[in-house]
Amino acid sequence: MGLRGQKYQKVASGGFSRGLQPRGASAADFYALILALLVLLCESPAFASDVHLAWDANSETTLSGYKLYYGTASRNYATVINVANRTTYTVTALGPGTYYFAVTAYDTLGNESAFSNEVFTTIAGCEYSISPTTQSFTSAPWTGTVSVTAPPGCSWSAESNAGWVTITAGSNGSGSGTVQYAVSVNTAGGSRSGTLSIAGQTFTVSQEAQYLAYFAQFANGSQLVSSIILTNPSRTETATGLVQLLNDLGRPLYTSINRQAATDTIGFTIEPLGTASFVTDGAGDLSAGSVRVSSNVPLGGGVRYFHPELGVAGVGESAPLRALMTVVVRDGQHGLNTGIALHNARASELSLLLSLRDLQGRVVPAGSASVTIPAGGHVAKFIDQFFPDADTFDFQGTLAVRSSDSEAAVAATAIQLGSSRGEFAVLPVVAVDPLAEPSELHFAHFADGSELRTSMMLANPSSSASACVLSFFDDDGNRLPVPLEGQAAAEGAPLTIQPQGAALISTGGESSLVSGSVKVTGSGPVGGVLKFSSRSLGLVGVGSSVPTAGFIVPMTRSTSGQWSTGLAIASTGAPVSVSLTLRNQQGKPVSEGQLELVLRPNGHTARFLEELFPNADTGEFLGTLTVTAEGGTIVGTAIRVGFEEGSLATLPVTPLR
Repeated sequence: MGLRGQKYQKVASGGFSRGLQPRGASAADFYALILALLVLLCESPAFASDVHLAWDANSETTLSGYKLYYGTASRNYATVINVANRTTYTVTALGPGTYYFAVTAYDTLGNESAFSNEVFTTIAGCEYSISPTTQSFTSAPWTGTVSVTAPPGCSWSAESNAGWVTITAGSNGSGSGTVQYAVSVNTAGGSRSGTLSIAGQTFTVSQEAQYLAYFAQFANGSQLVSSIILTNPSRTETATGLVQLLNDLGRPLYTSINRQAATDTIGFTIEPLGTASFVTDGAGDLSAGSVRVSSNVPLGGGVRYFHPELGVAGVGESAPLRALMTVVVRDGQHGLNTGIALHNARASELSLLLSLRDLQGRVVPAGSASVTIPAGGHVAKFIDQFFPDADTFDFQGTLAVRSSDSEAAVAATAIQLGSSRGEFAVLPVVAVDPLAEPSELHFAHFADGSELRTSMMLANPSSSASACVLSFFDDDGNRLPVPLEGQAAAEGAPLTIQPQGAALISTGGESSLVSGSVKVTGSGPVGGVLKFSSRSLGLVGVGSSVPTAGFIVPMTRSTSGQWSTGLAIASTGAPVSVSLTLRNQQGKPVSEGQLELVLRPNGHTARFLEELFPNADTGEFLGTLTVTAEGGTIVGTAIRVGFEEGSLATLPVTPLR
């Protein structure tokens, strides 16, 4: 008998020999049990764990059945299978290796023939790969997929090792396939990570905390000290989270915080309406980077910088944007310059385009540059360093920064730095290309006279000119004529800001002292900052305030350190009743720390902590102040004031929740 059919393309060498002796019987008794060739029914089951075999049927009447033998060594078979009278059989679930097969026949008396010819095949191991191997998400719920690549016949499974990641499809498969998964919202207080086991491979899922805050500039060393100040604006929820310090490459920046061992991550818990601060030691060489705060509830925050030769400056949170602009100033003769810090808030590399423009919004010669920032990384330079070939020795204008894609990923801080102590202040950073709608900026405080001067830096981030009017109000909400530099006193100061341009306005500073609030009304989008300057105290920059029904600010005072916190409150158009409550670090009201005020429409008040609460124990105080209004909305500004040059710094004002 010969090989059955011609479709089999792989046959073991060495055919079945009719001279083989039967096993357990004489040749005379068992001559009829003769087999045809044993063959494999596939060319090569290289990645399959099943082997298909066949042999021709024996026509002898004494035949009872067949036995299939196989093992991992030639003619040494560890496994035998009685296949009855079938002439095909599939051996399943074989692992990687080389296998040898042979068949015998047996009769009705149990007599068994010798082995047939031997065939063999090699089963390679199943090799798996997945793509991608990692994925990062924001705190919102998300879905994702992972592609599995595997040879045909290679089975695999997938399972989640994190309770907040669920496999929704593809928990089992064979060959190439896809796994689908869902990520739940992150309500935890930290930057969490989990894994999926897919086809023996590890897939890592990272998810940001529910709320993230970024501070684009952080520095420590060479006597420069940074203080990170956080407040919890929630009336009911305790805030938990992490403060992470990142270097220029987005890697851990190890720093001693609150006199503890150097670390890059600090956990915190802040009670409702409470506060926490994290202060560096100023020791060692200067190192710089950025700060990322993750938490389970939105927080208010700011970073205060101090250097004995420069003074104090405070900056607020830097919201990630797709494109932004800021006012920049440089006076090379007097050592005044503007520095820009940029932070990449996303988990991949970010390319940015920078353009330097004059006050009319025109790009200056050699005023274009590009920069690439690693994931989570940071870069900080002065404008003459970003644009070394541009003429910036005596310059006023704007700097625009635009991401190479549509993702809001770049956070920025602009700081004006002079050569003298106290010339240390923040400048405005505003989003570029906002909706072309009228805008209104509120500044809760301004002052002019008795050596005090208020400067306003306004920027137009849109593609159209914006006509603006500046209105000044006194404590009673009346229009206040204020002399501007080079102009006569007037109740309203009109000006026009060109697209991507800016305007710099200063009060005269020569009259008797007046104070109040400022409102800027623009026909289009406008952003800005108000800067106070004093010959004896230095200068400080304050951003515009968002009208709200209530806010929280950190409050501090030290009679030994000779500093206190001043608070200005202004109504935004309607008469309001205002309630103030002084609280300790844990958010609990302090004795004699309550006050009720009434503000007229556009009314204003400004007092130091000890003036607001003369009977409270505030000699050495660190806590918060909550301010709520009935009947309308209010804005607020808080400034830490020391009694020496360069000791002014803004503190964060955060709406209550």
